[in-house]
Amino acid sequence: MTVAETGIGRVDRRQLWLLFGLGLALEVATSWLGIRGSAETLSSLGVYFDGHLYLEIARSFPLPYAPEGPDYLGQAPGYPAVLYLARILTPDAYLDWGLLAVGCSWIAGALCGPAFYRLASLFTAAPLWPSLLFITANPRWVPLSAAAHPEPLAMLFCILGLSAFLRESWPRCGLWFSLAALTRFPSVLLVVPLGLYALYERRGVRALAWLATPALSLVALHVYLRWRVPDFLSVFDSHQVFWNTEWTLPFRALIESSGSALWSPFYPDAAITYAFVAIYLIAIALGLRPNAQRHWLLSGWVATIVLFHASLSQIHGAIDFTRLAILAWPAAVLIFWHWIGRHMAGAPTAFACAVMAIYGIGISRMLISSAIPWQFQAQPFLEQARARLNSDEPHWVDFQVLAALRP
Repeated sequence: MTVAETGIGRVDRRQLWLLFGLGLALEVATSWLGIRGSAETLSSLGVYFDGHLYLEIARSFPLPYAPEGPDYLGQAPGYPAVLYLARILTPDAYLDWGLLAVGCSWIAGALCGPAFYRLASLFTAAPLWPSLLFITANPRWVPLSAAAHPEPLAMLFCILGLSAFLRESWPRCGLWFSLAALTRFPSVLLVVPLGLYALYERRGVRALAWLATPALSLVALHVYLRWRVPDFLSVFDSHQVFWNTEWTLPFRALIESSGSALWSPFYPDAAITYAFVAIYLIAIALGLRPNAQRHWLLSGWVATIVLFHASLSQIHGAIDFTRLAILAWPAAVLIFWHWIGRHMAGAPTAFACAVMAIYGIGISRMLISSAIPWQFQAQPFLEQARARLNSDEPHWVDFQVLAALRP
């Protein structure tokens, strides 16, 4: 049976628009519900979480970063670069920096649905249903796209990169994963399962050469930062000011944190976290079955992301595991769909997605609405960041001094 006869690889443009519209609607609704009942606006939402860091880097373009802001060097430049380009394309300040940050996350997250659809079409003749699960079934996915986070943009680049890899479009694959690595540094790890699969399938030197470009892009960034900031040592060293983590045995921090009182009593963080640890481990096992080589690649994808982030020490890595390991999600969905697709396609998936979408919006609203007052109280510089949303001049905060002054 040919590909045309199976329907695999076919794309329905109406379904692409449906997925884009659904993703965007979920994100906008989550953002609005998250700030409802508070003094915040959609603009000010752009400074929360790590948004304020990316806004200052974006303001420093076209020559990003500065010696005056060494604490910002641990943040990837991809998302700020997109914000800078969006600022150029919106003259006369029609949108302030906060709205640009949130809006770019919305659009990147919404584009992930159609991008995943095209990827899923290489595995199934009915890609709409797993695409709906991708959008709705992970409670941490929507809130990432509803605020100023780089993960939606990195996710988009990774999905496009995997699609290009499976289509053997090596230059596009190298380009997309280079952009992903410059948006979320751990994305570069994904070239490991891709490279091993390319070796197994004997794709040739050209494929491996293009898969080396993401690592080379990070080397180029490192060289640039050493030139721009003479005291720069490494991205990892610069990030220690926010999270002084170390490597430990895989899952040790998650196990030690399982009974911690630091888990929020209002947001079901612990339940979601440990549920997704189980989901990812099951996906890894299912993807390793014999006679399904492309699923070996998906299993390696999930294992690489999960094991890396499960090996970070301290409770910070455990609490944020579902966000840090979000790039494992698309491969996990494809693996599970191979097993449940014949039973779930159609009405069962539509019903499950509707339930999960409602649940996800509720969880996302709780996450955003509870995080905002806590961050505003713990990080007093956010008040100034909110007041500067129309300013194009970067203001570098010395977070080490702030930490020393904190009671």
